[in-house]
Amino acid sequence: MAGLPAPTPQHTIHELVTEYRLKVTPRKSPASQRRDHVVLERFNKRWGTLDLDQLRTKTVEDYLTERLHDVTLATVSKELGILRSAYARAITMTMRYAHLAPSHLRAGIQALEQRNASQQTVHSHAGVTLFSGKRVSAGVPNGI
Repeated sequence: MAGLPAPTPQHTIHELVTEYRLKVTPRKSPASQRRDHVVLERFNKRWGTLDLDQLRTKTVEDYLTERLHDVTLATVSKELGILRSAYARAITMTMRYAHLAPSHLRAGIQALEQRNASQQTVHSHAGVTLFSGKRVSAGVPNGI
């Protein structure tokens, strides 16, 4: 397989950022590519050494709180959308290559998939839903 190996919990945020930058960013408009570069570099500097499964809700909430001192909620929402997209890609890649894993690792991959399914939605206190893609306002999901 060309490029990076399929993401697993042992892969880092740096690897996730690199994969996204190589595979997803080039398909975007020039303006979106520039934004991705800045945002992905920020994520890489901040969390690059963390394993994928070490990024917690609190970590993202802290990022959101800090960024809101400098930018609007809409900007932070776009930045977290990039993170959401990158994580969705990692989950998809993990499932896509699960059949290549030795049989003794398949149970671990299945457990990871079940955990991911039960933790799909990570909410921030400022009303941005990271993994579901739903927007909320004043703590109330749209449509409610």
